[in-house]
Amino acid sequence: MFINLVTTYHQIKGLEFDYVYILGLNNFEKASFKNKDNILYTVVTRAQKRVFILYEKHFPTSLQKVDKEFYKEY
Repeated sequence: MFINLVTTYHQIKGLEFDYVYILGLNNFEKASFKNKDNILYTVVTRAQKRVFILYEKHFPTSLQKVDKEFYKEY
């Protein structure tokens, strides 16, 4: 079964999904949150199969810390 769901970070705590799509990561990095790494970790770890991250122009700083064996750039 396929379910379309658009939600916020606060609503997904404790939930799991087959696929997670993160849109606008560049804009998220510009925001003034104190715990951006924790928020991104929480969102990414909700995926059971795969995470898709969409960003514009430059590779997000948050992802530069991640070992390249864990992702593919398209």
